[in-house]
Amino acid sequence: MNLLLPFLVGGIFSGIDKNLDCGKIENPTLLPNGSYDPIGRVVFKAGMETYETGNLTSETVLIGVYDINGFFPSTNIWQICDKLSEEGYKVILPDFFHGVPWTKEHYPIPKDVEFTEFIQKTSWDESVREDLGKVLAHYKTEGVKRFGIFGFCFGGGISAKASDFYADDIKIAGQFHPVVNISDAYAIKTPTLLLPGANDGDMTEYCDIINSKLGYGACVYHHFRDVNHGFSGGRADWNNGTIRGRAQEAVGMYKKFLCEKFPM
Repeated sequence: MNLLLPFLVGGIFSGIDKNLDCGKIENPTLLPNGSYDPIGRVVFKAGMETYETGNLTSETVLIGVYDINGFFPSTNIWQICDKLSEEGYKVILPDFFHGVPWTKEHYPIPKDVEFTEFIQKTSWDESVREDLGKVLAHYKTEGVKRFGIFGFCFGGGISAKASDFYADDIKIAGQFHPVVNISDAYAIKTPTLLLPGANDGDMTEYCDIINSKLGYGACVYHHFRDVNHGFSGGRADWNNGTIRGRAQEAVGMYKKFLCEKFPM
């Protein structure tokens, strides 16, 4: 496996609390499909339904961006939000699709006009960029001062775009089996964790570009070689112990990355 060590001395991360022992953070335990009851709440904010969990009075928010399966039901992703919130963050998952995801009835994904239109309608330029701006603005009115982001597949690509366009607000990103282009890497301005699956493309160059811009350790890359794209997403088969185990590892890695680069 390709793993770039996430430690950096000085540079843009010199403010890290040296008393934190991020290595002691353990991988979370994720429950199989159908076995988990989310602990957060669904609210309507910034013009869309949003799952909120964790420390609701925190001034630090992690914004989750789901895959094309959307908001309901996203029990896997809600569970990951709950696990990330254990570190003291408020974690939110806005419904950027406004209740109209790519549903399971459409699988397997066709390569036709219908899917092309869906991707265009829900793209960064068409809708998500503006909606994310509304989310940031709303939570600032609630006293939030620091934002991070993480996303899955489609959401990983959104995380990349947000790490450029909203870099004044968003200071860290996680991309779980992302759908991105190499050109995205040149624009990223925030520390980024990359967690592709076995059949996702190699991201060595992508990560190297980020590190060359921001300093070694700004990008950490771990390629999971025995589980495919989507292993931590909304439709992942977490009744399969290997897939669920790798999802646990991925979330644990993001927890450590947050601890090192974006501590509470």
